[in-house]
Amino acid sequence: MVLRLMSNHPPGDSDGVLCFARQTPAGPLVLRVLPEECAKVLAGNYPWRVWAVTKVTGPGEEGLAGPEEEAMLAQDEEELAARLPDEDKAIHCGSLQHQGHYVSLIHSATPDPFANGRTDDQEVFTSVYVWNVYCREDREGEFLQQRFLPTAKERRRIGDQQVLEVLAEAGDRPEEPRPIRFFGLFPSQESAEAATPVIAAEGFTVTGTAEIPSREGPRWSLMFEIGSPADPVSIEKLSSHAQRLCETAGGEYDGWECTPVTAEE
Repeated sequence: MVLRLMSNHPPGDSDGVLCFARQTPAGPLVLRVLPEECAKVLAGNYPWRVWAVTKVTGPGEEGLAGPEEEAMLAQDEEELAARLPDEDKAIHCGSLQHQGHYVSLIHSATPDPFANGRTDDQEVFTSVYVWNVYCREDREGEFLQQRFLPTAKERRRIGDQQVLEVLAEAGDRPEEPRPIRFFGLFPSQESAEAATPVIAAEGFTVTGTAEIPSREGPRWSLMFEIGSPADPVSIEKLSSHAQRLCETAGGEYDGWECTPVTAEE
């Protein structure tokens, strides 16, 4: 599957939401993910997966809602989520669109998340849409982990696009070479230092390591850079290569940054 960022959904998590799309043989699958809520599901006791499904009334050629209808769907989805009980009993994880359908994904502690006294399939009415609600057991959050949450490659591409958009807003000239700094996270200083020759052998200049005391998980950051233009094609090549290097060396890729090169410069 190929990730495609959505122009009408700026990617990122500044508001706690990740919006992106996967290209599938049957057309694009658009996801709007609430990572913090998904993490609570995976850490807690929400064994029931609930799909509230409604139809897009005016889908485009790719089976997706246009901007105006998407706004209406999101508004009705908020109304739907507001009817759920407190967080101890149900959590709204986000939504997906595919082939003319809009699905709101919920995980629940019980098979009756809307407290309607029914545990079988049912209908819920909001201001504009009718939602067909299906409840299935999913104790391990298998769908969240395997089909809904972004993969490491998708998270990397979302991060790449975020930085590219910030550079564009600053008036960057992406065709101009400049130092591009990459970051890897490792479980210890020793493992970060052991990764140095592996990364240097691929043409990068390793500029140092630093501890990140407040971070959970891998806490040592390894910084390395290379000179390159910052156009999307170059960044995809370099960023994916840096990700592979970090993972091969036993670490995690943590993105990149660079200073914009503007016309004034």
